[in-house]
Amino acid sequence: MSLVSSLTAQPLRSDQVALNGDLLLDSEPALETRLQVPDFLYDETKKPWKAALMSAVVPGSGEWYAEAYKSAIGFFAAEVVFVVAAWYYESEAVSETKAYQKIADDPSTGWSARKYADYLIYVAEVSSAQDELARTQAASLKSRLNPNDNQLPGNREWWGELNRLEEKMKFEHGAGASFSHSLPSYGSQQYYELIGKYDQFTPGWWDFGNQTPGNWNAPQDISLFRNLGSTTPSFQRYADLRGKANDLHNLANGFIILTLANHAVSAVNAAIQSRLHNRVYGLSLRSVPVTPDTRVPALTLTYSF
Repeated sequence: MSLVSSLTAQPLRSDQVALNGDLLLDSEPALETRLQVPDFLYDETKKPWKAALMSAVVPGSGEWYAEAYKSAIGFFAAEVVFVVAAWYYESEAVSETKAYQKIADDPSTGWSARKYADYLIYVAEVSSAQDELARTQAASLKSRLNPNDNQLPGNREWWGELNRLEEKMKFEHGAGASFSHSLPSYGSQQYYELIGKYDQFTPGWWDFGNQTPGNWNAPQDISLFRNLGSTTPSFQRYADLRGKANDLHNLANGFIILTLANHAVSAVNAAIQSRLHNRVYGLSLRSVPVTPDTRVPALTLTYSF
């Protein structure tokens, strides 16, 4: 579709312009002195690749370059919202993570690897569900424990012996199923996750059985081991805190994904906006008669869209 508009100059007098017989050349002075050509005719063409690249880096900047100001503001505002939201929820997730890790690291109110190890040794010694290999490994672990080390996990050798015992242990319930997990290295992300996720690690919580390490009493303690599905209040509280931290972390990741999507969509939109900006204008110059003896130059503007 095209729109056509024509502009004509006033008839020229011989005392104003020297004529040489060439219509185009004779018309130029008139155009320079009589016509005001609109500024948009000189507007530079916007490059789609440049607009797309700008918005891929900073959403909205390509739209601003293409003079699509409303969409530029929209994409940039979305970028600010998404980035701030991602930062906020990730900060909250870190705070919640530190909170539940602090609980886990205090054996008097949280989880104790030493208490967990002592309980497995005790069960291996008195439970008919455990075989000779488990009892032998339990004795090996027991010989390496420091009686005064009831708080921290101990050395790597101590931890390795515990993992080997876990591989040989069987649950009192569930038709004697083997343990499904080994305790990860102390302080790792998996360590903090597993102790509040699987009931295998319930005996390490301070309120399990109300017993202190090395002071288990049969047969009650074995019955507790047979019903690990009923977790302790501290286990549940810890699991809830860990779940909240994970939810916040997932929210932060969601806003990061939205941020990346905003970059991509803005880049595509900027390229489209630059193409829309590059409207096609056509100019033609000709002479038109105004009286039988007079002709004037006419400027014709064609706008295609």
